[in-house]
Amino acid sequence: MVTNLNILVQTALSQQGDWQLFLIKNWKNIIGNLSQHVRLEKIYDSTIILGVYDTHWMQELYMFSNILLDKINDALEEPKVTHIRFKKVNRPVEQKTSITYTKPSASKPIQLSEKEQKALAALSDPELVQALKRFLVRCHNQKNLWTKKKK
Repeated sequence: MVTNLNILVQTALSQQGDWQLFLIKNWKNIIGNLSQHVRLEKIYDSTIILGVYDTHWMQELYMFSNILLDKINDALEEPKVTHIRFKKVNRPVEQKTSITYTKPSASKPIQLSEKEQKALAALSDPELVQALKRFLVRCHNQKNLWTKKKK
């Protein structure tokens, strides 16, 4: 029998407690702008572990942990969280969007130097070669703009 994973997760979480599921689902609304600096890592009994991206924010949040605890418990129907622990975590890696390069219309075509062409020819990955070519063209364009501004 095939069961939707979402249903299994909700069933497992509802057996632990609806307040935990509510906290997970509404974390960004509960924490507000602090969600840029902290994420909910783990709920263990009545203790939550918060992952903090920067150590200076960890220190600040620790100093205001009682206020943070009150804010979290106010969002729940009844106070469930008794302790907050903090740990340093890395920021989530943002997915990179593809960047397209358009050459400025007023400039003449950029000619790569012989040294640059040889270095690119030594590479076996065609995507890397194209990315590096675009990068070199941008560098040359910036250099040309800089020298024009200087004159």
